[in-house]
Amino acid sequence: FAFSGCSSLERLMLPGTIRYIEEAAFHECSSLRLLQYQGTEEQWQKNVDADDDMLACCPVRVTCRDRI
Repeated sequence: FAFSGCSSLERLMLPGTIRYIEEAAFHECSSLRLLQYQGTEEQWQKNVDADDDMLACCPVRVTCRDRI
């Protein structure tokens, strides 16, 4: 629930060391449009994006160090 309810949050930069994000971490973050992950796309897919519902709350675009 780290950012849950932060309706004014528009963008967020996450370090490549992040390995897991709770399902409801971005619940009600209706303004979130951009997540900049400092790791690679492979790291994101393998470690972080395991929960498909994690970003279901908002129309967010995820960029990775090796993919914009």
